[in-house]
Amino acid sequence: MSDSTRICLVGAGRAAKVHANSLVHHVPTATLVAVVDPVPEALQATAEQFGIHARFLTLGEAIQQVDFDAVVITTPTFTHKDLAILAAGAGKHVFLEKPMALNLAECDAIIHSAEQNGVQLQLGFMRRFDPEFVEAAQRIQQQPPE
Repeated sequence: MSDSTRICLVGAGRAAKVHANSLVHHVPTATLVAVVDPVPEALQATAEQFGIHARFLTLGEAIQQVDFDAVVITTPTFTHKDLAILAAGAGKHVFLEKPMALNLAECDAIIHSAEQNGVQLQLGFMRRFDPEFVEAAQRIQQQPPE
């Protein structure tokens, strides 16, 4: 068994490239094994840039044809619920770019699916750890109530 986490990148646009770059260059325990995007030109460009051989127009095709552990979903928000639920239902861990979904009901459905299928769900809101954001939060918490 490999020590590497096999990841399917879902989406091939700007945000996907940021995540792919981070995974390829900064996470030695991750391997990008597939990329999914319904736009052939974007799919081809991102796959070539990061050396990803398995390329699919849909997540369903990727799930059927490639063995991977997790997805990184960087598609438009209106697609998040269906993609996250599909991945979780297939036993894939889900990293979901922000915003999580269009509304609270969709967020609840994603959370429920992850819990029901025993997979990890993480939301990509890394800015909360930026020093400026941490300082702002501390200042807000220190202010007396009005």
